Amino acid sequence: MKKLALTIIGVIFLSLTLSARQPSRGYRGFIDFAWSTFSESIGKDWKVTANHYGLSTVHGCQIIPELFVGAGFEIANNATASSVYLPVFVDVRTDLKFGRFTPFADLRSGWAICNDGGFRLQPMVGYRFNWGRKVGINFAVGMTLQCYKAYDYSDGGWANPEPDGGYQMQNPRVEHKALAGFTLRLGFDF
Repeated sequence: MKKLALTIIGVIFLSLTLSARQPSRGYRGFIDFAWSTFSESIGKDWKVTANHYGLSTVHGCQIIPELFVGAGFEIANNATASSVYLPVFVDVRTDLKFGRFTPFADLRSGWAICNDGGFRLQPMVGYRFNWGRKVGINFAVGMTLQCYKAYDYSDGGWANPEPDGGYQMQNPRVEHKALAGFTLRLGFDF
């Protein structure tokens, strides 16, 4: 807890002392690492927490110094369930400048195309630090909403003996679920 408090104080101090240039018009790309944590209640007394890690890239056009529009994808890993999924999304971002203070807000909206994924929404707010003439470091916090399909095997019968002597469940009930979780993202733009 002490390290987290010192990190937050350090980021606030840097944001007040460093300044960044506004992005110029034209091509702009991003590479980001994200960490998300989701909690889901299963049943009456059971709660599951899952950590997701992802590496994303976004490429697009800085239309005006305050508005970026692009598209990208992320290779994400559910560390708890050891599964990988691939969200593809559109990114809309606004870069603001108030004196030396350079915050931004962005919204990624798309679809996870693996592991029966579904709609994905990721609103974030953050701060951009200047690093050289055309490169910036971005730190953001926000949330991720991930929709997905879950299969419930509790209703239905066991049937069709497997060749190895086991049985498989027929006709599972499909449930559409949504998880909302806290997200941190760190990356750079070029």
